[in-house]
Amino acid sequence: MKYILIILTFLTATQAQNSFSINLDTKIVLNDKNVATKNAASELKRYIEKISNIEIQIINDTNIHKNIIVIGKVNDLFEQENIKQDGFILQNRDGVLTIAGSNDRAINYGVYEILQMQGCKFLSPDFEVIPKKEKISFSDFYIVDEPRFEYREIFIGESDDIPYSVKNRLNGRLGHRTKKPIPNKYGNSINIYNTFTADSLLPKDDYRCGGQVDFTSNKVKKLALKALEHKINESKLDKVTMISLARRDINSYCKSKKSMEIIEKYNSPAAPYMLYGVYLAKNLAKKFPEITFRLSAYQWSRHSPKNFIKFPTNMILSFADIEANFAKSIKDRENIEIYRDLLGWTKYIDNISIWHYIINFDGYFQPYPDLFATDKSIKVFSSVANVKGIFLQGSYGTYGGEFSNLRIWVFSKLLWNPNQDINRLIEEFAQYYYGDASQDVLEYIELLHNSLEKTDDRLLVKTSINSDYLNDKFLSEAEKLLETALLNVDDNPIYTKHVLSVISGIDYVKLVRGVYASSREKSLDRFKQFAKDRRVTSYAEGKKIGDLINFISLPKRQALVPNEAKNREWLEFQEYALKLCCTKIVRDKGASDEISAKIAGDRDEWAFQLPLDSLGVGEWEIFVDAKIKLNNNISLSDKTRFAFFYGIKGTQTKGGEFIFSLNDEKYHTIKLANIKIKKDKNYFLWIRPPDNNFVKELFIDRVFVVKNSSIR
Repeated sequence: MKYILIILTFLTATQAQNSFSINLDTKIVLNDKNVATKNAASELKRYIEKISNIEIQIINDTNIHKNIIVIGKVNDLFEQENIKQDGFILQNRDGVLTIAGSNDRAINYGVYEILQMQGCKFLSPDFEVIPKKEKISFSDFYIVDEPRFEYREIFIGESDDIPYSVKNRLNGRLGHRTKKPIPNKYGNSINIYNTFTADSLLPKDDYRCGGQVDFTSNKVKKLALKALEHKINESKLDKVTMISLARRDINSYCKSKKSMEIIEKYNSPAAPYMLYGVYLAKNLAKKFPEITFRLSAYQWSRHSPKNFIKFPTNMILSFADIEANFAKSIKDRENIEIYRDLLGWTKYIDNISIWHYIINFDGYFQPYPDLFATDKSIKVFSSVANVKGIFLQGSYGTYGGEFSNLRIWVFSKLLWNPNQDINRLIEEFAQYYYGDASQDVLEYIELLHNSLEKTDDRLLVKTSINSDYLNDKFLSEAEKLLETALLNVDDNPIYTKHVLSVISGIDYVKLVRGVYASSREKSLDRFKQFAKDRRVTSYAEGKKIGDLINFISLPKRQALVPNEAKNREWLEFQEYALKLCCTKIVRDKGASDEISAKIAGDRDEWAFQLPLDSLGVGEWEIFVDAKIKLNNNISLSDKTRFAFFYGIKGTQTKGGEFIFSLNDEKYHTIKLANIKIKKDKNYFLWIRPPDNNFVKELFIDRVFVVKNSSIR
């Protein structure tokens, strides 16, 4: 099935004769007085003046029938029905250029498409290519343009800019975005309100089970229904809304007797939660027919049930593939179980929205070569008829994420028409966005993706900065290539700024790892300038850019390979790769890289955490380099107390290290565990201070892991 139909008339020599040219006598005619129609007309007028300096009038007189541009709704201007939501029709015939949208958004989409036909490129919120022409003219045409996906959102900082999103035909606004005022002149967005969680609908914690609400409880359902109805009545929601009935974002679920009976009946932990959502949606359908209720097939609720009930039509399922290897297509062997779950859900619900991930949440600037795999996945999702929307989550917490503008521009076009060639789209973007450096940037993209393919690395939502694809050979070749790119645009500050955004990824990896060469100061200055120019606020999910700048500004050395890892496959996680709480990063010449993280000994927080998902399937030995400082007047018997505690969530591993093995204020390598990583299991290491008055400070230099064997 083709989702875009383009019919061109006059394909003979008559096409060379332009049937319509914009001149001083041309008028833009508004077919209605709608705010969105007026805005679309104003935008067209503004850009026409930029392109050609021709000033034209906007009028409401529909009696003029020649040399006009008519803007309005499809239903008013064409005898055509069943055009898809957000679709538009463009026609040039007999001296009349018509731009008609199926809704308010689509009217604006149509205007921007006309401008793109004249060579305009809307590449970022602050960079557009506007051609200069003496004459704006059109051959005859009739175009129907419709989107494959009804819901399209790319969750990246730059796409918070509403005009930029509209120019890229994005229409969704999730979560925090719904709290911002949205100018209706562009047409209302599809808002997803995510404050109606199961927790928020209950008065107290008495109904919790396994970290979640007990979705099988009749009392819970009745309380939630009453509270949800009250909250909807109180809220001033848009006419077109989705309410997310989310559960807690933790990977555990209730295992009460009744829950397990339902789980076993339908062979899925998702069943109780889904039945809860169906109960609420069915009971509120008549009172709120304009609202769609949204549930999440995510982590433990992703697995599709067997012999389940059919969902009502006022429900949508958000299907998240967070466990995927994003270096591969969703249909690849490594991700096939996720794909099968998606197909499983299609038996029960007609409206599915994909939640897909397109950045490393542990480092927004880290090179993340998923462009071609994401393209393949979008095409796979497009082949599933029940998939009506796609949400791509990227560097939503900041501007300046890796290839953020390229991702928005390219992926938004694929969300509209997945059949497009991603290579052509990337090349087109690069040509206009990087100028004379475009070929260098394209070669860098190829180099990056080739490095991933050669190393057969995995791309997870949290991917280690020590991954093999970011090896020294790649970093060296990439830096040379991108420094050449900078030289090629050194006379153009705009293109220089754009290339700096690309090379920032290489600088980030080098600076965070502490790979110190003669170019360190140049990389540091360059990265700081990039962060300032792009108004960067965070460098990873929940992590402020100021903390990163302070960290990479500290001088340090290249860490040595520990004895336990020599001649073996191993991974190192310095303090920058650990999730830190209540700690302070400090200079410490005794540490492997002269940097360490410390915390007071009388605390009890899980101060050092490390997700182990990136290790891959196999057997691993887990080590930590640690030291302590003791308070004065510690007796011999006091040294038999614990210096720190540790555990690995997802296993039975839990223990502690005694003071007497660390009482010399030097770093010691301590083996914490042997673990076997299994597929689709979540593990993370935690280390905490002893919560006593004997240890003054605990220092963690690094965690490293050594592989014993691989299980496939």
